[in-house]
Amino acid sequence: MNKKQARSLALKNRKNEDKIIASKLVLEAIIKSKILDNYSNIGIYYPLGNEINIMPLLEYYPNIKFY
Repeated sequence: MNKKQARSLALKNRKNEDKIIASKLVLEAIIKSKILDNYSNIGIYYPLGNEINIMPLLEYYPNIKFY
């Protein structure tokens, strides 16, 4: 499988996922891992289309500056 095919497959799978459930699972994994606990500045993205929504991290980590 080449890169173009892999991206196409990933996009197809992401469109088929329930975005709300997927977002919740990713957020739980990030919080449970405590990976962000040692940082004060973090760059994130605003979700577009079918991307996973990680914006609730802003409320969960009020002491971290998100960019």
